[in-house]
Formats: sequence, C-alpha cells, structure tokens
Amino acid sequence: MVDFGRELDGAESIHCMEDSPYTDYAEFGGLTDVCIHYTAVDAHQHDYYIKDVTDAVAGSSKEAHEYALKAIKYLQRNSLITVTDIENAEVE
Repeated sequence: MVDFGRELDGAESIHCMEDSPYTDYAEFGGLTDVCIHYTAVDAHQHDYYIKDVTDAVAGSSKEAHEYALKAIKYLQRNSLITVTDIENAEVE
C-alpha cells in the first residue's frame, strides 16, 4: 500500500509503504489523520458503522490525531471507543 495524499502538494513525504521499516509499528493500520480518517468518511458514506479504538491508533502529530478523532466523532457520535471498551464488551 502506498498513500500519496499530502505528499503530492509537498506538505508530507511519502508514507505508509508496506516495505518501509518506518511502518512496522503500525501493523494495526495507518495514521489517524490520514488513512483512518478518510476510511471512516468512506465507510460512513456507504452506511457502515464506524468504531475507532482511540488508544490503539496515532496520528502524524498530536494535534492532527485529535482533530481526526473529532472529525470522526462528528460523523458518528458513538464511533470512538477504547481498548477497555472492547475488553469489557459483553459477547452475545
């Protein structure tokens, strides 16, 4: 996977390349303010429910991460959860 979003306008370098040693830490996904945010928007537009595990993801900066979470919560008010929420969820 290669994400060519903000690097086209020169604001960021190429990132999230699967053969890069810098993406090893992100086996659970991508950056909150890039991949996760835009995937959430697409999912919402196709009537999927969104769940973002906020303490298991990170952004390109603290501010970008927080802004992306705020934007995702705006799409669906119950979309932000934590690892504890998952661990405490009752299985039906």
